[in-house]
Amino acid sequence: MKKMKKIHKNIILMTILIVAGVLIFMFLKINNKDLNKNILIKEENNQTQTSLLKIGFITDAHCYANLNKDTGEWKLNWRCEKPLEAFVDRMNNIFNPDFVIENGDFIDGKDDRSQETFVEALNFYNQVKAPKYHVLGNHETRGFIKKTWLDLVGYEKPYYYFDMNGYRIIVLDGNNKPAEEGESFNTSPENEFYPGFIDPVQMIWLENLLLESKEYQKVVFVHQPLIIEEKKTQDELFIGGMELRDLFSKNKVRAVFSGHTERFCYLNENGVDYYVSQGFWKANRGLKKEYQFKDDGVFSEILIDNDDVNVVSYYNPEMNSKSDSEYQSFELVPEEMSCLDGKKIAEDDD
Repeated sequence: MKKMKKIHKNIILMTILIVAGVLIFMFLKINNKDLNKNILIKEENNQTQTSLLKIGFITDAHCYANLNKDTGEWKLNWRCEKPLEAFVDRMNNIFNPDFVIENGDFIDGKDDRSQETFVEALNFYNQVKAPKYHVLGNHETRGFIKKTWLDLVGYEKPYYYFDMNGYRIIVLDGNNKPAEEGESFNTSPENEFYPGFIDPVQMIWLENLLLESKEYQKVVFVHQPLIIEEKKTQDELFIGGMELRDLFSKNKVRAVFSGHTERFCYLNENGVDYYVSQGFWKANRGLKKEYQFKDDGVFSEILIDNDDVNVVSYYNPEMNSKSDSEYQSFELVPEEMSCLDGKKIAEDDD
């Protein structure tokens, strides 16, 4: 009788364990559906799945400081301070991006206070709650050497990549000057250079990275644009730009974002979208006034998904040192802002 009771207890115990196991399995299976939303999932075709990517973007802030002769104190100019405040406010309270990136020429780099000015502007930029990234511009290297910039932003190299929402974000350094026999050297206050150029070591790194990134959708940020304009030759804008565009096309880069030329424009070449954006306050004097956006404190919101790239830019045509007027916005529509429409938007030669 005692033996029968023992067998009966074992059967009940085994039944409880089996039922518990089934319930735990179902619980984990259900909850894994939610868990998988936050991790990268590779499909059978080895293509990394992506979700909507939201990017806050500024370029060519050209921050500088003014000296108060009465107090002897330096203060960041309103042309830099006010747009940065507006950018931080919108990013933190409305847009909530996955990350923000400043695309170079954060400072104007025209005086001996370039390093101090960069730090002051950085204090505003760092108020954004989202992850923050930097691109090196030619005006940084007009104010100080690359090593100083690397120390200020905490990077080991001026080119790098990171992954976000299934996208591979690639940041390039175009601030190099070609030399003889395929060599190059860094631009610096003593060696300024306007066109972009990718040095040989960085090029090898980029080619290898693109080969290793086939399963990712790839987005590139570089200060100097790779585009061709009607009024400038390729070498006046980016030396080796054609070769880079071919490389990006072959490796199915999704989009490339730049600044530098103080204008808005778009170009699609062999499946790659190229966007160029205006800076905070400097005007492109070669354009008609309605396309110059002088002192308008421009910044942009970039949205990328599987089907489309949308760029919405914000500007303040009434901004000045004494008032805080409202920002306006427009979408950078490819059909209306071609990088090849120089004859349409440029000032007449006569």
